[in-house]
Amino acid sequence: MSNPVSRKYHFRNPPAEKGVKAPTLSRGRRILALEETPSLVNPSSLRQVDSGISGLKAQHRLLTEYVKIMLETFIGMPIDRDHTDLQGARAKHGWQAAHAALAPRTKDDYTAQMIDRVVKQGFTPEKSEPFFRNRFNMTTPEKNALTDANQFAQERLSKGAEKSSLADTRFHWISNATFENPDESNQYDSKLEKTLKPFLAGLQQRRLKKELSPSKSMEELTTFLIKYYQTSIVNIKQRINTITACSTLFARMRTFELSGAPFHQAYLDDVAQFLKLHAELLEDKEGCPSCGAFKTVRNDFNFLKRLIHSDSPEHFFNQNKSHLLKPMEFHTEDFIEKYSLYLQEAEAQLATASAFADPCVIPNLLTTVFGVLDGGVRRTPTEAELKDQLNSIFKVATPIRAKRKKENVEDIGPVAKKALKFDADGT
Repeated sequence: MSNPVSRKYHFRNPPAEKGVKAPTLSRGRRILALEETPSLVNPSSLRQVDSGISGLKAQHRLLTEYVKIMLETFIGMPIDRDHTDLQGARAKHGWQAAHAALAPRTKDDYTAQMIDRVVKQGFTPEKSEPFFRNRFNMTTPEKNALTDANQFAQERLSKGAEKSSLADTRFHWISNATFENPDESNQYDSKLEKTLKPFLAGLQQRRLKKELSPSKSMEELTTFLIKYYQTSIVNIKQRINTITACSTLFARMRTFELSGAPFHQAYLDDVAQFLKLHAELLEDKEGCPSCGAFKTVRNDFNFLKRLIHSDSPEHFFNQNKSHLLKPMEFHTEDFIEKYSLYLQEAEAQLATASAFADPCVIPNLLTTVFGVLDGGVRRTPTEAELKDQLNSIFKVATPIRAKRKKENVEDIGPVAKKALKFDADGT
């Protein structure tokens, strides 16, 4: 994984021409044109996680979260996650186009606050005027002639966009970039996001109280992720070992059950150990996704539990064994494949989080993401330049126009090919 500091992440003003409505998935999500986001599709037919795609996804997650944190700090109010409405790709069966951003769609009260401020106070050069110029493409003649700020805004917003100052922006599109890998890749992310939700809420509260800077917030997030991935890897490896041991016991039990041999203590010991390991497979462990199929590897768990607690196991077995002739199967290879894919995903994301933990990375994120090219050198933006860039993020982007089409990503090696594309000054 290359050092994320070496990449260029800018904001740019999107073109303003009118476009065409995007195709829609059955779940109601619109699909973005591939060229409008850093989404990646996986051309492979092999059931394995592409570590390059997963690494870039993890990097994109951290960078979009940093931009959102900077925006929250700038507007002084929370920007929260809302129901996802866009998607960067349509994956084939058995694969999923996983969102990288922790908040693909957001909601906030900033638009309503700016409109209310203009109604009550008129335009101010620091907040409301830059917002109206960027968000609503307001010109100076329109500003001078404006009599109803609310009507002016509503005429320029799409349905529901008043609930999010980032709706229909290029950053909104970028936050909906998707990264295609087998199903297990997105399943792993789903468990991660549930664990992250309360942690992120705590960071947000501390930032809004000015107890935590954006850089410190990113440091704490990165530390949290590294610990999560490390614990996840240990737990997944342990589960793979448990699957193997459970499978061995299952096979030995079935051999005896179908043999017609007389009842013996070794079988009872195997049942007791099998039930113990099976219970471990159903445990909720950090960073280790669950698998519902574990519950159905046998259809007689009640029989097995009563057997080991019976005062006369042999008699109980002989009286209730007729169902044992029915087929049962422990899908060892499928289970191991599933958890091996979870492991590949965890290791790829850990590599990215570890790169962000480099002491040179997070302190330089401001320059990396918002830096200004000056005489061929990228420098930290001034306060005014940073405000201009942050305000530019609210600008409505070009409506989606291209149909979805797959992109050939045979050589994913240099992940810098797909960088965030948004820049205020066109550089």
